[in-house]
Amino acid sequence: MAEQVFYDKGGIKVTSNRLVFGQQTFQLGGITSVRPETIPPNRKWPLILIIAGLPCTAGIATIAGIIWWFMQKTTYAVMLVSAAGETPAYTSLNKDEVFQIANAVNEAMAARG
Repeated sequence: MAEQVFYDKGGIKVTSNRLVFGQQTFQLGGITSVRPETIPPNRKWPLILIIAGLPCTAGIATIAGIIWWFMQKTTYAVMLVSAAGETPAYTSLNKDEVFQIANAVNEAMAARG
């Protein structure tokens, strides 16, 4: 049976036999499930900077903390589950891309039977 391609864009390829994320390759047969995951930004350090800067008269630390807070973005990951555990195979700021890849992996797994 010829290898069927379910997704091929920007160095990421999902086929009926394997998943390729740049230089990293996973055999589809070893994957038990896949899911997209939302990873919120860690805002602990910007918050500490904002709070630490409040007593200062210049407020530079507070302003820097606020800027840092708003510059942080939510990250999305394609999580692969196998007998060895969970692996974040690919991360991106592009939610649609991660969901498309996860759907392609699910389609490839369903096609294998």
